[in-house]
Amino acid sequence: NGAWNNYEGFGLEGSAFDREKISDRLARENYTTYISGKTDWVSGDHSLTTMLDSFGIYARWPYNIPKEGGFHIWGDCGDGPVRVNKGNQSAHMNDWTTLDQAVAWVRDTSRDGAVAKQPFFLYQGMNIVHPPYVTDEGHLARIPREKVTAPAWPAFDDPKIHPCDLQASMKKGCARHDLSLNTTDHKVSVRTVYYAMIAEFDDMVGEYMRAVDDMGLTDRTIFIVSSDHGDMQMEHMQYYKMVAYEASTHVP
Repeated sequence: NGAWNNYEGFGLEGSAFDREKISDRLARENYTTYISGKTDWVSGDHSLTTMLDSFGIYARWPYNIPKEGGFHIWGDCGDGPVRVNKGNQSAHMNDWTTLDQAVAWVRDTSRDGAVAKQPFFLYQGMNIVHPPYVTDEGHLARIPREKVTAPAWPAFDDPKIHPCDLQASMKKGCARHDLSLNTTDHKVSVRTVYYAMIAEFDDMVGEYMRAVDDMGLTDRTIFIVSSDHGDMQMEHMQYYKMVAYEASTHVP
């Protein structure tokens, strides 16, 4: 994602965490660098709160499951309701706008464009694929909903539930009894829309590949597609990330 590992600097501004990104090292080797989109992987509030969350997610906070679903700070088990825009009206226009600007630079044949600025390193940090679970009807239609399965959830008072799972579920708002979260329809909707977001992300990557190919740069270009986390997608009574499970840590 443009940065080295999170142990460098622990999010302190001006430390190696900021200075030794991939783009910095390539710039010293005379690469032209084009950085766009999200940059919350450098120092700042996002880095600091993520570290605190990692250290404190399993702290034994007081919970009251029957009344309010426990202490929750990460949204209501989905960071808002599942939403589908009409037609092909993308729910991720900020990513598309940033992409359009970057692709225009790739296609620019002037002395300021990518062709004249080789070698170059172009990076776009995208908000997609990420909660909240929002998409449009066009991308949702690509996903066969009937093939999407819903993970089974045990009762929250089941003694077989690992305490860490219970605490993570409560912190993410997934133990709230008033939101009809433990239903097949809700779980399948979350997972289907997540897959639709992946389909839209695939379209975005395709725009970059098409531009590079059109400019005759394919044989001299390496594409790296990566992510800093996946999504639990209702497994283990959770959404989002921040837990040591395969779904949370894998690239979408």
